[in-house]
Amino acid sequence: MALIGALKFCDSIEEKEKRFNIYLDSKSIVEEVNLRIEPKRIKLFREAREIMDHNRNIKVKWVPREENLAGIYLENRLKKINNYGKGNCWRGRI
Repeated sequence: MALIGALKFCDSIEEKEKRFNIYLDSKSIVEEVNLRIEPKRIKLFREAREIMDHNRNIKVKWVPREENLAGIYLENRLKKINNYGKGNCWRGRI
């Protein structure tokens, strides 16, 4: 869902010459939307591909989890907001 939100945001930018790189630490999702492996979540895959096919200036790239600083920040922020302990780690990061 985070990827769909990022894709929609990038697609909504009026300046069509602008290029966007969306970085994810989920290698399987990146492989799916870049058509390298068979998708598991068909509905979300179709929605993501529709946006990517419409706007060729959006690229989705993989980044190792430990290098995903935005994802680490968001995960820590969510833990604080929801008082999550170590056992309730939210893994759906951008």
